[in-house]
Formats: sequence, C-alpha cells, structure tokens
Amino acid sequence: MLTMNEILNLPELQSAIVHTGKNGLGRNVRWVHVIDHDDVGYFLEGGELLLTCGQIWPEDLDEQSRILNMFLAHQIAGIVFATGRYLNECPDTVLQFGEKFAIPILEVPFEVPFVKLTRKIHQEILKRQFQKEESVNQIPSELQQLFQRATSLQEIGDVLAQNYRFPVLLTDSANQIIVQSISSSNRPVNLSKMTKTLTSNIHHLLLQNHDPIIRIPCVEQEFIGLPIQDESEYHGTLWLYCETKQITQSKIRTVQHTLPIIKELILLEKDKIAKRRQFQAELLELILDNPKIASVLIHEKINQLGIQAQSNWFSGYIATTHELDSELLYIQCKNWINSSTCVSGFFERFEGKILFVLTFADDFIHITNELLRLQKDLYAQFHAFLLIGGVKTNPFLLKDSYEESVQLHSLVQFANPNEELFYADRYRREIILYGSLNPLNAGELRSLILPKEFFSEQGKTFYETLRCLNRNQYNRELTAKQLHIHRNTLRYRIDRIEQLLGASLHSVKLQFWIQVAFDLEVVSPTS
Repeated sequence: MLTMNEILNLPELQSAIVHTGKNGLGRNVRWVHVIDHDDVGYFLEGGELLLTCGQIWPEDLDEQSRILNMFLAHQIAGIVFATGRYLNECPDTVLQFGEKFAIPILEVPFEVPFVKLTRKIHQEILKRQFQKEESVNQIPSELQQLFQRATSLQEIGDVLAQNYRFPVLLTDSANQIIVQSISSSNRPVNLSKMTKTLTSNIHHLLLQNHDPIIRIPCVEQEFIGLPIQDESEYHGTLWLYCETKQITQSKIRTVQHTLPIIKELILLEKDKIAKRRQFQAELLELILDNPKIASVLIHEKINQLGIQAQSNWFSGYIATTHELDSELLYIQCKNWINSSTCVSGFFERFEGKILFVLTFADDFIHITNELLRLQKDLYAQFHAFLLIGGVKTNPFLLKDSYEESVQLHSLVQFANPNEELFYADRYRREIILYGSLNPLNAGELRSLILPKEFFSEQGKTFYETLRCLNRNQYNRELTAKQLHIHRNTLRYRIDRIEQLLGASLHSVKLQFWIQVAFDLEVVSPTS
C-alpha cells in the first residue's frame, strides 16, 4: 500500500508540484492508469493515480465537468498533468476540483517519462505487498489469523497485550498516544504514570535514534519502541512496556513482524480521512445547490459519513478577521466535534471558507454553552468566530440556514465574540429588516432617517449624543453622566437634535427609526 504523500518522495516525481488537494495526500494509490480517452471511467475501479499529458483533455467546460464527476464517482487517488506540449498549465477547473474534494492535482514537465513513473509505482506497490505477506508468515500460526482479522489499530494492540501479557501503546507520527491496551491478566498498572513517562522521553529519543529498536529504561521495567517507518516517511511507534527479563528477542521479532500490518491499517485510516473530506465537500455542494432535488443523495451522503441525524439541523461558517492557516482552524473544529456528546456533523473547507453542518436533538439553548466555548477558543487562537444560521427541522433546509448566516455577518462584525454567540434565530428581526439590504441601499435608508448634518464635522457631537441617548433608552440623567457633561448642555444638544430631526425624541415612532439608523451603521458605507 502506497499513499500519494509517499509517491511524491519517489525520484521520478522530484520535479512534481502539488497545486491543490493537499488534504488528500493520505489517499492510497491502488494502481496507475493513463488517461488516453474521455471515457476512461469504464476502466477504473477506485484508488487509481491518473496520468495525462493533456492531449485529449477537452476545452469545453461542460465536458470537463462530466469527466471530473466521473473521476469523483470512482474515488481516484489523484491526477498528474505533464505540461509543456499540449497544455501549458493545469486547467483551472481541475485545480478547483482538487481543492474542493481533497484530490491531489500534480504537475510535472512533459519530459517526465510516464513509463518509468508507472513502473516505479507498480514495483513499489507489489514490493510492499510481498514484504507484508513475508512478515505475516513469520508470525506464529496461532496469532496469524488474529492479526489478519483485525480491522483497527486498537484490535492489534489488544491481541498483543493479551498474548504477551504486557501493556502496549501506539503513538502516531506526531508522537501522540492513539492506542492503549492492557491485558486483563496484567498486574495493576499506573496508566497515567506510564504514559507520562513515555511522552516525556519520546520526542528526544525519536529525534536522535534511528535504530530499529528504542529502549527507555524505567524502575524494574522498560519501554521498548519499534518505529513504524520506511525510507520516506515515519508513521509512528509501537511501544511495549514490560519487565526487562520478561521480554525475549524472539518475542520482539514476532512483534516486529506485525509492523507491516499496523502500517497498512495506519495508511487505510489516512485514506479514510481523505475520502471523508471528499464526501463532506460533496454533501455541502448538494445542500447549497439543489437540496430539494437531491434529497435522496443528501440522505445517502449523511449515512455514508456516519452522521447521527437528529431532529434539528443548522449550518453556517467561520468568519475571520485576518488571513490564517485554515487547516489548523479546521483541525481545532474537528477535535471539538469529536469530543462533543450532544452534536453530530462536520466542519469542512469549501470554496474559501470553513463551513459546518451540525445536528442535535435537544433545545438549541442546551448546546449554546458548548458552541460558545468553541468560539472563545477560536477567537483566542485565530481571531475567528461562528456565524450560525437558523435551526431547521430537516437537512433539505440547510441552504436557508447557511444563507441566514451570511446575512448575519454584517450585523455582528463589530460585536464581541467573547461575550455572545452569533446565531440567526437571535437576530431574526434584524435579518428580516436588514439582511437583504446591500450597502448602497442601507446607506440610502440611513440618510433618509438622519439628516446629512449629523455626518458633518460640526454634527459629530450631536451624532454621538444621540447614540448615547438611544443606548440608554433616552434616560437623560444617565446620558449626561456617561458623556461627562452638565444637564443644561445635554438639554441644549437635545433641542438642536430635535430641530435637525424635525420631531420630538419622546416620539415612539422616531425612536424606532433612530434604532434602525444605528443598526444600519454596520451595513452602510457611511459607517
């Protein structure tokens, strides 16, 4: 098994440029196929890396869309374009396709020989398959079936722990513990102390140690680490925690023979993550384009993603105040939803934003604390905040929910994300009044309410006085105190304001329109 990321390390692809779809570099490459006609989909089985020099690539955009949708349906691993003769660069439609659906789009010079590239990748795939089978054959027969039936890393760890009677841990490529297995026949183990010992030593040891076996001595026991790696990539380390006398070289060799199985499961998980991002992007496209027409497909994608559909749904996106690494932001949101007990759904990068689709069973008020906690974390780390559309009763209305979140942006852009959660149902009146207004129309309406004198250099004082009065519900004593002025001064300013407005500030109707004018401040160009 070979991933797109590992293929990039082959000598034959050293000149390759990954233009888009980097989130899909974990995809597994099953085989390599050359695009030599426009119905190549009939010969695909899934997981292929496609090669093309662009000779038969169509210019018609509809035809390009048809071909790309065919590739999407077959879940290809990636596309390599050899440019310089038939194409000068990768087509824009392909680049957008790769980024949207996490499918790597690579470019190499036309001079790169496809025959050498194909041969090298196929040889590497077959070599790894042979090495895995050879290693499995070295495992005792009573354990072979247990390992081969394992469908998860946790199951592998459990088999090792039960049969060899020592705790087993697995760390990933970022040195985070992802599997902990303890045999029921083990003597009591202080798990937190054990993991603390490991994590405090692991970074230093792995940086300086290239041996096939790493040892961390402890009191009466030791950690034995077996790195899972190849020439180009480090995937993690399997750790055995045992008494020094208990572990034999024979046992270590047996465990080493399981490493290809563990590596394959790690690569399968990376492939699953890349494909999940593709499915999430496909679901978002269905929801935002034709939700009612595509209702059957939407249900299929929801089931495919394992989303636990509840009675309430909402959508929205994450707004940011400046440019940032959206992948780090995505990971933070993904970790939040994985830890949530009351919300199901996903976050995904889509057309330049991070959108979300979430579903829950209880009243919305019950999940606001969790959402506000996420927002505070996002704002502290990334200056980002959530814009949440209205709650709907089924996923076919999520397009409306998303559009409400877009309308919400201009209404809350000057609010404090640490103090409140921005959701459409709370701002329903404002969205109805101002959501469909463009800045030009908003400015025109605002100028009809407040005369131009308020926006002159001399009128600024009256404008700020009116704002303070509005904020204090026209309480004169409180307004004078906040403005640090005498009541007589305030009385003079009110008289002048009423002259400009042509009506008394005691008028309920005038107070309503003044509130509208200040609400429009965030939308109109004069703000």
